[in-house]
Amino acid sequence: MDERLEILIMAAFKGWKKSTAARCAVEVLFVASIFIVCVQAGDGFRHCIKVIDGDTIVLDGDETVRLLGIDTPELDHPNDSVRQFAQEAKDYVKSLVLDRNVRLEHEWERRDEYGRTLAYVFLPDGRLLNAEILKNGYGFVYTRKVYSRTEEFRGLERDAREAGIGLWGRPEFDEAEDVPLISWDEADKHYGENCEVQGTVIAARNTGRVCFLNFHEDWENHFTAVIFARDFDKFPTRPEKYYLNREVRVRGRIRKYRGKPEIICTSSDQITVVR
Repeated sequence: MDERLEILIMAAFKGWKKSTAARCAVEVLFVASIFIVCVQAGDGFRHCIKVIDGDTIVLDGDETVRLLGIDTPELDHPNDSVRQFAQEAKDYVKSLVLDRNVRLEHEWERRDEYGRTLAYVFLPDGRLLNAEILKNGYGFVYTRKVYSRTEEFRGLERDAREAGIGLWGRPEFDEAEDVPLISWDEADKHYGENCEVQGTVIAARNTGRVCFLNFHEDWENHFTAVIFARDFDKFPTRPEKYYLNREVRVRGRIRKYRGKPEIICTSSDQITVVR
């Protein structure tokens, strides 16, 4: 309880038997103290002790919170420019919440499959952090699931995109960027290039740490789309089953790994199902 409020209550209590006014004062101050304590310790009012990346923070008690309804670029993305902007997104979030109190609101889904709390995070001034990230072009809408604010968030992303704010002013994030469409068996001719690779996933394997989408039986020597466990929550459940036997287009930078071409996929937006 606030020390000044405690002093007022004690002073009023001394006059408890002297007047009706004193009794009323005690009652009012007591109710006020209960209200303040409830607000300070109530559900959702927490202190941010760490920022992991642009869409994940840690609160007191070591509770990891994943911002609901949005995504931001990955810090370990294979593209240097994307990694740089991912750091900028993280720094932006740090400037708003680190060492500050925030309030949480939840939806129908309170935790993800990794045990992280899913929440809308409100800043001390009442602004919604999730929305501010989209408004300022530091992230994009999470598309795998629909929440009550999804349409609102899409509008914020659209406004930022049309204005060329933040990541939308950079070609590596522009969906309209002109990239070549190639067949999966041509991928080894385009190392280091951003391409859209088309083919049918004929084999898939999930080790628990990484999921491989293969386009040839001899997967050790041909193109593979790779999804790491840290990004599983951004793809359909069990991606090895979802994409198997489907014709897809995989968008991203082709890199050479152990003598073969691959694209690392960090978001479901990189894989389009053709049929």
